[in-house]
Amino acid sequence: DTTKKTFPNTNQLTVNHYAPGEGIGSHVDTPSAFGDGLLSLSLNSGIVMEFREVGGVRQKKHVYLPPRSLVAMTGPARYQWEHMI
Repeated sequence: DTTKKTFPNTNQLTVNHYAPGEGIGSHVDTPSAFGDGLLSLSLNSGIVMEFREVGGVRQKKHVYLPPRSLVAMTGPARYQWEHMI
C-alpha cells in the first residue's frame, strides 16, 4: 500500500532551478548513492516528467507536475524506469 510509505532515513535535499526549456536528462537512479526515497518539489511552474521503462517493451509515461506539487519517488520509479524533466 503506497499510501503508507514513509522516508524515515532521508538525509539529503537537492534544490535545482531550471530556466524555461531546461531540465534534467534521462537517467536511472543509483541505489547505493542515497538509499531509497526521493522527494521533488515544483515551485514556480508546472512541468512534464517523462518515464521510460528500462528493457522490455520500453513503455513511456508522461506525468504532469503542476506548480507547488510534491513528488515522492521510490522503488521501481527510481530504479526500473528512466526519468527526465
